[in-house]
Amino acid sequence: MGGKDVGAEWHYELVTSAPVIEEIEEGDYPQKADVLQLISRLPLLSVDDRVLEVIDVYVQRHVMPRDPRGDAMHLALASCYNCHFLLTLSLRERDINRLPLLPAVAAGGRRTTESR
Repeated sequence: MGGKDVGAEWHYELVTSAPVIEEIEEGDYPQKADVLQLISRLPLLSVDDRVLEVIDVYVQRHVMPRDPRGDAMHLALASCYNCHFLLTLSLRERDINRLPLLPAVAAGGRRTTESR
């Protein structure tokens, strides 16, 4: 089974970011207060210069749409913080098919040990 212990326990930390919170706050739906309460205790990922550079790379290489506040921001955060999973409701199938390429694109098109 590829060297993985099938019975092994997996532990992940749930995180969010200010852009996610802003999107939720701008939304108009019945469970908005519940969602904000649910994520209020999660650690926040910072949008730093490294994240902004990765957004620029994704947009320049046409990996993600030109809206830097949208999907490119979320994917850059996930890439820079080595998130194993990204939960979203907004990516289209054509964007999802690009996800395996994102760490290499973020590293300038080179595959590095950090992007594996």
